[in-house]
Amino acid sequence: MLKVSLRPSRILAAILIAAHGCAIAVVALVVMPLWLELIAITALAINLISALRRTALLLAPDSIVAIEIGSDDTLSIQTRRGSRTGECEVLANTYVAAFLAIINLREAETRAVRHVVLLRDSTDSEDFRRLRVWLRWKRSALPA
Repeated sequence: MLKVSLRPSRILAAILIAAHGCAIAVVALVVMPLWLELIAITALAINLISALRRTALLLAPDSIVAIEIGSDDTLSIQTRRGSRTGECEVLANTYVAAFLAIINLREAETRAVRHVVLLRDSTDSEDFRRLRVWLRWKRSALPA
């Protein structure tokens, strides 16, 4: 059994801030009515705050703070609220690289799709390596 505890990622927070900042700059440069520009900038700011709370800083109650892989190759997640899910299905569009893992999961009970973004500062380096190996093995067994 492998339990991977997640921690807030400063790298992911910086990437999100930079991407949203660039998007806000583009909106400011494009010629459009002022009211529409303000709505777009407000929407981007709200999205940034939500993404930082849920994905990068793990402050939201439904943020995923732990991933557990059982001995029978089942994956379950734990949220900051403390709730645990049953078995989760790893979706085929999960992305795994040496520096980044984007895990797309479907909860078996609710059929809800959840996403976990992991960078090297999100967890212990050995746990990150083991999880990437398991995900690559799991993805190779999935139908295309």
